[in-house]
Amino acid sequence: MFDRLIEKFTQTPEATRATNLKEWADSIPETIRIKDIAPRCGCRAVGVIQKIRIDPRAGTGSVEVTLDDGTGRLLARWLGRSKLNGIALGKGLEVEATAGDHAGDELVVLNPSYRLMPGPDGG
Repeated sequence: MFDRLIEKFTQTPEATRATNLKEWADSIPETIRIKDIAPRCGCRAVGVIQKIRIDPRAGTGSVEVTLDDGTGRLLARWLGRSKLNGIALGKGLEVEATAGDHAGDELVVLNPSYRLMPGPDGG
């Protein structure tokens, strides 16, 4: 018991956050960890929104959201959109789509169905 308590207080903030994200993601039923998603396979994953990028090009804009579940990062991209209602940094998001290839160190999903949910910190 004391070993676990000591470990908790000696972890870096990044390690503590990753542990909290993993525990939260594992509590959502019927989802897969981001690190376990294979390219070109259907998946349902959850994560906390870490980045939001809006590309406002005329007629072909897109919204990009980077999700983190403590095991990896996933880039969800909605083509032809200029906004997504309810999307905000720190919120939990469940996405379902066929995974594409990696963009750098992030797996990409295009036009996923999504569901907002409270993140591990209630966000």
